[in-house]
Amino acid sequence: WSVLLVGAVVGIWQLRQTTIQHSWILLLCCGLAALLQTFKTVGVTARTNYHSSLIVVGFALVLLGAPAALIVIIVAHIAEWIWHRYVWYIQSFNIASFAIVVSIAGAVYQWINPGWTPLGLQGALAILVTMALFTILNHLLVGIVIQLARGQSLAESGVFGFMTLMLDFGLLSMGTAAVLIWMVNPY
Repeated sequence: WSVLLVGAVVGIWQLRQTTIQHSWILLLCCGLAALLQTFKTVGVTARTNYHSSLIVVGFALVLLGAPAALIVIIVAHIAEWIWHRYVWYIQSFNIASFAIVVSIAGAVYQWINPGWTPLGLQGALAILVTMALFTILNHLLVGIVIQLARGQSLAESGVFGFMTLMLDFGLLSMGTAAVLIWMVNPY
């Protein structure tokens, strides 16, 4: 319940911060993420799935900012919710935890790279730290809820296994690589 409450508060705060400068890019990201979110890839541990929509989330976070990335996350998870008919509390937790994670990651990115310029050494450092932090916080929240719901420790659940972390980090980083390419030449 605490993740739902904090996620709702942080999410509403983020959404109130939204200033959409590139609405067509945001709409394209929402559509692509929603499509990719409906396709699950079975994860390395029991009951885990991976979604290539994290590529789009990484792209949106670095190019458009945390509020826009949160919109992409919400749209993608609602599409997945409709498609797979998950129980409400699972998808609500996922959206709330991502709201917390993307807000913290966006703040750290802005702190390290206030100019939001992904090119250069400062931008590269901001991207690496932000994507690592995003991955670790996301896995920590998932691990805690698995521990509370199923009684599995973080080690037993495998959420901090090398492959589970690298898959999410790699997908997010692919999105940031797309931003770098976009900055050089969007065509």
